[in-house]
Amino acid sequence: MCRENNDYFTRSVFILCLVNFIEKMLSRNFAVITILLFVFYVCINQFTSYTQINSYRKNDIKSVRICCLILTAPKYLNTRARAVNLTWAPRCDKYLFISEYSNNTYHLPIAPIKNLKSGYKHLTQKTTLAFYYAYENLIDQFDWFVKADDDTYIIVENLRNFLQEHNSSQGITFGYNYKVCWKNKIISIKKFFCEILYFE
Repeated sequence: MCRENNDYFTRSVFILCLVNFIEKMLSRNFAVITILLFVFYVCINQFTSYTQINSYRKNDIKSVRICCLILTAPKYLNTRARAVNLTWAPRCDKYLFISEYSNNTYHLPIAPIKNLKSGYKHLTQKTTLAFYYAYENLIDQFDWFVKADDDTYIIVENLRNFLQEHNSSQGITFGYNYKVCWKNKIISIKKFFCEILYFE
């Protein structure tokens, strides 16, 4: 909607400038006016085509079904997790917060996973149990599963666009390799800031 309003505003400004220019050129040459009208016609059609292409593309991208699993902790439910819940998470087809038990969930969708241990030492266990829960309960409903943290921001539309080009029936993960300098040695670590996984 916002993009269409921008396109409308851009076209309106362009038309006003063109009309002003034509009034000034009217006394000079008829051929110049004809060329300007042709350029105007091409520009208007270009805007329309761009809008139509975008709407077709959005429909194609929407067909990728994504479930987002967002790791958090009880102390962050009302801050980080709430911010994620109010911004990018609703753009996923389904999203669940993965957290240890808390008396107050702040009305967030929290996966009912038992035996989660708190603390950074247990993030691997939390991630493994989140994917196991997804495998047991959600496997047939989604094409891709995304693991994110409560301090992550994902542009879900770009993620859909990226995943559109990949086959979800193949077992595949996407992540980021980076190197850490520790005691004057470079160690290569595979760290998944945002893990995207499909289960076979």
